[in-house]
This record gives sequence, structure tokens and C-alpha cells, in this order.
Amino acid sequence: MSAPTRPEAIALYNEGCTALGDGAYAAAASFFRRSLMIEPGALQTRYNLGAALERAGDQVGSIAVYRQCVAAHPDHMDSAYNLASLLADRGAYGEAAAILDDLRRRFPDENKLAQNYAIVAWRHRLGQEAARDAGRALPRILVACMPKSGSTFLADVLARLPGMQRAHLVPDYGRREQELDLEQLASHQGLSYVSQLHIRPSKLTHELLAAFGIRPLFLYRNIWDVMASLRDHMNVHSLDWSMAQIDRDFRGWDEARQYDFLARTMMPWFVDFYVGWSRAPDRLSVRYEELMADPVAVLRSIAAWAAIGADEAAIGEALAATGHSATFNKGGSGRGKAVPEAARAQVQAIAGFYPRCRLCAAVRLSVPPIRR
Repeated sequence: MSAPTRPEAIALYNEGCTALGDGAYAAAASFFRRSLMIEPGALQTRYNLGAALERAGDQVGSIAVYRQCVAAHPDHMDSAYNLASLLADRGAYGEAAAILDDLRRRFPDENKLAQNYAIVAWRHRLGQEAARDAGRALPRILVACMPKSGSTFLADVLARLPGMQRAHLVPDYGRREQELDLEQLASHQGLSYVSQLHIRPSKLTHELLAAFGIRPLFLYRNIWDVMASLRDHMNVHSLDWSMAQIDRDFRGWDEARQYDFLARTMMPWFVDFYVGWSRAPDRLSVRYEELMADPVAVLRSIAAWAAIGADEAAIGEALAATGHSATFNKGGSGRGKAVPEAARAQVQAIAGFYPRCRLCAAVRLSVPPIRR
């Protein structure tokens, strides 16, 4: 990197480096600018000016300086890399990806280039795919649900409402954590749909939901009834769950040991799921017990919330066509009375770390109301 050579420029450059090291970024930028007025071709000075402006919070100015560095010195990797990073920070993923793609080809031994290119290119594609649906008012629902909460039944009914259909927004289920997948989201462009996932909220989850206009519906159930249904399911149906590794030995254990296993290995996921979604903004909360007690009223509320054009007749037809799904288990409330006190204590201890968590309420769960 070319450093300043003229004494006056060197003196100002050194003052700038001292100020930069002391955190006086505005002063550092001033020294570097004055040095460049004397020796404008000094790449090291211009690069440090870009760094000073970036640390001072002037991204626009820093981007302009790094562009100058790259234009005059195309082989200076650090200038181009910093430029791409700042562009990505400001959402200019297409240009950032192009710069990083060029760099990773020219500097194949620099691992950070390939790593960052993959992230930025993914972000760029996300923006492109989301833009295809921009401006459309399409009803789309993610039923973010506890297992054994009536989610299959609810999703089946919603999928039968006018204009709606099922969507699988993950490439696979089973032991895989059910996280939204960009490929699946992109393949459902132009459609109105409902998708049902055992998914916990995260920053990226909310970002993907917003990008594709999907509204989250938080479906939950009394945790003791869930545990009873889970135990029944595992004794008869699949043992493949993302929350814990479950061996076939489970089916040979006595009831108390089975509940102890569920409490210790699977219920932490349920607590995290409940706490996360109960705090999430812009979600509609639906309780299993309410859905079973008055499905028409609950579905009417969901349809209005999601802007699905379904009157009471259409809701009735969808309910009649759906019935109870094959995986609906025994349903009902109060089955959780079978959960032993020792297992209950395990779950209550986990939930107790969250003072506002009502997951272990004896009769019903309570979620803070949505602010509209």
C-alpha cells in the first residue's frame, strides 16, 4: 500500500493515525484529508480516511472514499472488501455480491471472501424473490404451533377456505428443525396459503415472514394435556421429533419414566416456543381449547385477521369437509391430569425462569393481548 512520502503529508498522516487510535475519528478524518490535499495519490492515507469516516458513523462518506480507492487501485482487496461490507450494511446486496464475487475469484485463498459472498448473495436473492410479490395483498398464514395442539386440523380447515391452499415451507420434516426455507418460499410466489410448522421465533424468521407477507398465528395448548398426547403419540406413532432424540426403548419404559423423559428433554423446547411467540409482535394467538369449543367463531376471527374472503357458510363447509385429522389423537382437555407431580415439577422449574410465563397454568394458558 502506497504511503505518503512528502514530509508535510507524512506529519499529517501520523497525526491522523494517532487520533484514529485514540478514538477521535472526526479529528483523524480531518488530518487524513489535509494530508491528501498535499499528496492525493497516497492510497494508505485515503484508505485510513475511509476507515475513520466509517468508525465515525459516516457510511455514505466512507463508501465514497472506498470507491475512490478501488477506482485508483483495483487490486487493493481491503478497500473493495470494506466497500462491499458497507454496501451490504445499507441493503445494496446486489452490488456488494458482485464485488465479493469478483474478489473471491481473484483472491481464492482468502476464505472470508467466499464466506461473505455466500451470505450477501443469499440476501440479494431474498430481496429479489420477495420483490416478486411486492404490492400483492395475498392471505398467507404460518401456523406456528406446539405439537399436539390441533394444528393439523386447523391448517386443513384454513386450506379449504376460498382461495387458500396448503404450503410446505420447509424441504423436510422428521428430525430436522422446522425452519423457513428460501427455496420453498420462492416456489409459492403468487399463491395464498397456510403452512403449519413447529417453529420457534427468531429475527430471521420474522424477517422472512415480513418479506413474503406471511402472518404468524401462534397456536398453543395446556402443557399437561400436550404431554399426555405426546406420550400417547410416541407409544403408537412416530418417534422422530426435532426436540429430542427418542430411542425405541421409550416404549418399554413405565409411565413415570416416559413423563420424566418428556419433561427433561422435550419440554425446554415447548417453554422456549411459548415464551418466544407470546412476546412476538403482530401475531394472532389461538388457544387449542377455544378452537375446540367454538371452531366457527375462532375461524371467523382468523379469516378476518388474515383478510380471507370466507363467510360463515364457507367456514362451515370447510369444517364439514375436514372433520378430525388422522393425527388428531384423542383431543379434548383435562388429559394432563395423568402427568405425575415429579414431571410437572421439572417443567415448572424451567418455566419459572420466565416470571410472566403462564405455560403451566392449571386450567388455561394466558398470553398478553396484541397491541393493535
